[in-house]
Amino acid sequence: MKTLRLNMAGQPKKGETKKCFFFLLYVCGVIFHSWLNFNSSGG
Repeated sequence: MKTLRLNMAGQPKKGETKKCFFFLLYVCGVIFHSWLNFNSSGG
């Protein structure tokens, strides 16, 4: 419980976490698309 409380206290504002989440989602999408292109090109 102590670690959970510390993590909750150390979290940035809700808006910031949302931004971070969407940024990670975007990066994952880019990597996924490049991976698909890499596979389709026979690499």
